[in-house]
Amino acid sequence: MLSLSAVWLLLIVMLMAGLLISGALRPDLAALILVLGLSFSGLLSPQEAFSGFSRSAVIALIALFILTAGLNRTGVSRILGERLSRWAGDSPMRLVAGMTLLTALLSLTMNSVTAAAVVMPLAMQAARRIGMAPSRILIPIAYGALLGGMPTLFTTANLLLSGLLRESQGRSLTMLDFFVVGLFPAALGLLWVILVTWRNLPERSPAGQLMRLHRLNRELAELYGLKDGLVELLVESSSPLSGASLGESGLASQYHLMVVGIRRRGRLILSPSSSETLQPEDVLLVAAGPPGEANLEEAVRALRLRKLPRPVAPEVLEAGEAGLIEILLSPHTTLIGKTLRELRFRERYGLQVLAIWREGRPIRAGLADERLRFGDALLAYGPWERIRILQDDPEFIVLQTNGEPLRTSRRIPAIGIMLGVILASILTTRSVAEVTMAGAVLMILVGCLTMEEAYRAIEWPTVFMV
Repeated sequence: MLSLSAVWLLLIVMLMAGLLISGALRPDLAALILVLGLSFSGLLSPQEAFSGFSRSAVIALIALFILTAGLNRTGVSRILGERLSRWAGDSPMRLVAGMTLLTALLSLTMNSVTAAAVVMPLAMQAARRIGMAPSRILIPIAYGALLGGMPTLFTTANLLLSGLLRESQGRSLTMLDFFVVGLFPAALGLLWVILVTWRNLPERSPAGQLMRLHRLNRELAELYGLKDGLVELLVESSSPLSGASLGESGLASQYHLMVVGIRRRGRLILSPSSSETLQPEDVLLVAAGPPGEANLEEAVRALRLRKLPRPVAPEVLEAGEAGLIEILLSPHTTLIGKTLRELRFRERYGLQVLAIWREGRPIRAGLADERLRFGDALLAYGPWERIRILQDDPEFIVLQTNGEPLRTSRRIPAIGIMLGVILASILTTRSVAEVTMAGAVLMILVGCLTMEEAYRAIEWPTVFMV
């Protein structure tokens, strides 16, 4: 017969399993509730319940996130992807092989999700260049990330096992231990994915709808249906908008007109904030989405605006300090089901969402109250300075990366530090936590990334789960 403690443990575990399967709670929150349940029930002491935060595997994982960010900020991952894309040319087979193997290679030195997120924009750009459906390249990349993590010490599960062994037996597993055991099954899996699996994958979207990644602003504007909807409206001196803030104007909420810029006395204000005060003779650069197009004339009459006859080309959005970008929700995002209004997206990120791409078509009306779904791509506009901040947010993957300043001068030191970490893990008896944290500190000291970027690179939900 089970003891009372065993019954409590089973009930707690079953409850947490149910919450995770149903999606009622985020995994990291469920993990914290589990820890608290074990502590309050008396099954574990407070010291035992929270001892996981002091384990060497957690420290190593945090350091690994920083090392990965150092490789990304110096452009190491991107240059590998671009060279592979050129090597693949117009061959789908070579593209799948190259991107899958690249993901597996990166998974040897970084978290699997991070490796896939690094390669995905590069792979989608190359796939759309040759008219290949993303489903036929993204699924092999996902398996490449998982298989590439098998023969390495730097996978979350392997780090955890190595740390537990060190605590119980006084010695930890090394890079070679995992490499010898995991290389053969990983190689077999990669060969199967590259030679067989990808050919049988369905094409989820017509190729004609997929040519939208990493494009020029003109192409992005055309794809999202904005090219013909860019107009200029002059604020007359008698207009009720004169002296009102952009947020108070009602242009977006009432007329579905999005102001992406303001011309004022020969100066162009890009992506103005909602608190920007409108002045007489301001020229508003407006993206009109349906039903905004139908309401445009009504807005002109009611607000005493004057529509200027000159056409507005999308190139006006290509100012050096601002641009159009496409954003995907990351695989572990917590934003599914939330609206842009609830997120206060514009105030929080300083960017304006002009359209949402969903199921092969753009959505341009009622964006503020549109609930986000997996697979959504957001077309946003704003200063590159704010875009670079968004790139460090684990909730998003920024597909369009023009204007991102990479620290290419630190590329060689970054590669050297990562190789040093791998060699030290193989050749020395130091713990993985020591070696990886030393590498992370060196990444910051030599200027591969700043301390603020290092903090933002850490995926805290993963840390809490471990």
